[in-house]
Amino acid sequence: MTAPQFKFRLQRLLDLRELAEREASTALATARNVEDEARREKDSIAAQRAATRDLLLPPPGSHCRVSELRQVSLLLERLDAGSAQADYKVSKAASQVHQKQVQLGETVTNRRILDRLKDRQRESWRIADERAERAVMDDIGRARFADQRDHPQTTED
Repeated sequence: MTAPQFKFRLQRLLDLRELAEREASTALATARNVEDEARREKDSIAAQRAATRDLLLPPPGSHCRVSELRQVSLLLERLDAGSAQADYKVSKAASQVHQKQVQLGETVTNRRILDRLKDRQRESWRIADERAERAVMDDIGRARFADQRDHPQTTED
């Protein structure tokens, strides 16, 4: 006879919570990748601005025309605008990462609650199963004892 197996009534819900946790983890990883890409873009723009500035500005003490300086200034302003846009993208991506971290924390908590409930119910089931098995063994022992008392066996020497 096969012993009965533990069955958690909320297993489907636990499976759904585990799936939600995996999806939240994937969403967090995606958001972190987007944030990293935005930071790389921001760093690239900052490096491009520094290189452009060093390349186009005349060395200190040299003479140049105002129109040339104005051209360099306009180009640097355009790069600064790109840098500001990149800063916005980074802050937006960081906000998304934070939001995804909060969501992941919530899904992990929800799953852990069900895991602990399942563990407690499994332990209660195991204790009850052991008690039932012990009761059956006690009944068998009592029946044998009663049988031996009612029908004593004689030993021949």
